[in-house]
Amino acid sequence: MSKPLVIKILSLVVSVIVCLLMATSVLAQQDFWGIGDLKALLIWQLPLAVGLATGGEAILRLLNAFQFYLRAFFVLLCSVVLVVCWVYTVYLFLGLWTNAFSFPVFYLWLAGCVAQFLFLDWMLPKASSLENATTLLKELAWFPVAIVSTSTLIYLGSMAMSYVNRPHKELYLIPKGYQGQFRVVDGEKGGLESEFEEGRRVIHVPQEGVVVIPPRFEEGEIDHRYFMVDESGKREELASIDSPSPSLPRIELAGSGSMASEEGNENSGPIYYTDLSVSYPNVPWDDRAYTVQQWRLDSLMLIQVKKCRSSLNKKERGKE
Repeated sequence: MSKPLVIKILSLVVSVIVCLLMATSVLAQQDFWGIGDLKALLIWQLPLAVGLATGGEAILRLLNAFQFYLRAFFVLLCSVVLVVCWVYTVYLFLGLWTNAFSFPVFYLWLAGCVAQFLFLDWMLPKASSLENATTLLKELAWFPVAIVSTSTLIYLGSMAMSYVNRPHKELYLIPKGYQGQFRVVDGEKGGLESEFEEGRRVIHVPQEGVVVIPPRFEEGEIDHRYFMVDESGKREELASIDSPSPSLPRIELAGSGSMASEEGNENSGPIYYTDLSVSYPNVPWDDRAYTVQQWRLDSLMLIQVKKCRSSLNKKERGKE
């Protein structure tokens, strides 16, 4: 393996490490809230880092004629331009989910990009004469090729992993007439035991709107069905974003998150949940009702999780 190739691979590692350290420092300031976003941050950084490892040397050769300070300035300028373009590219893929990162991805990717450029400039041998323009253009062409190739491989790998690790199919049974948000608290061992119907895990949503279940939330492409159920047991399937209906109630994912529970006792530990929302055609959105419902769901969740954990701890102590 040639020395320049080793240097380029090491530059990729430097970029990832710098980005990871910067992200960790940001997370430490917010009590590591959003640590689950690190995986996505590094995955989306990888194509940019591979592109720089491949085409960064050609960019630096264009700057060889400048003194170090000017070269450093142009490295920063190139990094800003590249990261702005990359953030926009990621936005085309993720849409508004790009804003869901728990840290400022632009500055983190920029730090990794600058560190990688400076590492390459420091370690790679400098050209002793002016480079042929055609040769430089050919080398620069590898930069977008590397980014597209890496992005494609990551996408295909992600699709394969999503299929292999696809979440369990679920069936939600919601009381007839329920309106607004309900909450599914996951990962609580003392929660309701799972029922299954035709290969789907059945989740009964109570009228108060909070259900606690043992399985952890699984990432991937979900396969859920949602039904309104009346007192006689008759079911009516809800519409969704994928299958809208002008007359049926609609179900949609409202978001997921975590909340700190009581500290300093056996019931402490984060609580993970997912909110879903049921809306009706021609019924206007009420911000005040939404806020009140959120407070109620938070309060009920804390109470139910405390009961689940207390009950589980008593059972475990009884086995000792």
